[in-house]
Amino acid sequence: MKRHLLLCIVLALVVGGSVAAGEEKAAKPYRIAVLPFEASKVEAKTWGNEVADLLSALLATKENLQLVERGDLEKLIKEHSLNLTGLATPEDQLKLGKLSGAQFLVLGRIFPIDRDIYIVAKVVGVETSKVSAVVAQGPLSDKLAPVVTALAEKVSAALNEKADVLLPRGDAVKDAVQTIKDAIAKDKTEGPRAGVLPRLLVSVNETHTRPVRDPASATELLIIAKDAGFSVVDAASSKQALSEWAVRFLKDTDTKLPVGADTADIVLVGEGLSELGTRTGDLVTCVGRLELQAVDVRTGKVLSIGRKTTRATDLTETIAAKTALEAAAKELAPKLIPEAVIQWRAAGNVKEEKK
Repeated sequence: MKRHLLLCIVLALVVGGSVAAGEEKAAKPYRIAVLPFEASKVEAKTWGNEVADLLSALLATKENLQLVERGDLEKLIKEHSLNLTGLATPEDQLKLGKLSGAQFLVLGRIFPIDRDIYIVAKVVGVETSKVSAVVAQGPLSDKLAPVVTALAEKVSAALNEKADVLLPRGDAVKDAVQTIKDAIAKDKTEGPRAGVLPRLLVSVNETHTRPVRDPASATELLIIAKDAGFSVVDAASSKQALSEWAVRFLKDTDTKLPVGADTADIVLVGEGLSELGTRTGDLVTCVGRLELQAVDVRTGKVLSIGRKTTRATDLTETIAAKTALEAAAKELAPKLIPEAVIQWRAAGNVKEEKK
């Protein structure tokens, strides 16, 4: 803990940028990347790229789809030494999807059977690895274009019908809150703190390759903690004082909290870092890493610890960076907070003295 520059997070921050009541956001198009199709027969070897090119062109006409350009994919393949043809592994394919910022990959196989040609396409959710498959077929003696056209309609329909299943669940905050509540409800700790929720203090000082205003991970932790029923300490001290205390506290746990902040029972301490990952056309992908520790303010004991690395893609670097850190907070909170609460309750069964 003393070797790293860690951050403190103050759950007393106010969530900004709310969408006005009744205002609906326009649905964003799904970001997809079409990879070369495999062809097992010698006579069909050239079809793989041709089918992918035609399928990309047809899907690009759909208003609900945004395609990653083939040139951008080839650049990423070259830069990261990936081989996505032939016997490429699914791990390589998903890696390319994440690097390109795509939400879905479209890939598949072409093969003739008797006098027919079959094209099987798989629509893969990049974050979930879930798959939906569609098939198009036609006479082997006819042109390939009509079969690919039929395939494009089926791929588009599959995305419209099954996107919610293939994408990560959109109610991650709600899931995190319920997971925390369920985990705490199962706690059978007895003693003076049985059933008591500790007062939380969290303070965030995130770093990014470019300045990013307002701590994204702290905002998510604030929302989750409050929705889960926790009392959040609104420290009388300024953010600057809390940040300075954070640095000193992590070097010396005897350092006293600023005025007002010492009314908390648990403080979440961690490091938040986001960096630019890749640029693919108009899309920017950032990587975020969040490390958190829950510390008992009274004893200085670490109650729980966790770390998470996530990626997010958007049209701007700032939003992508903040979204990546938000996602990390959503994933860490359901495990970190209940574990800290249970440990804190158990500590109430022994005599404690202020340090």
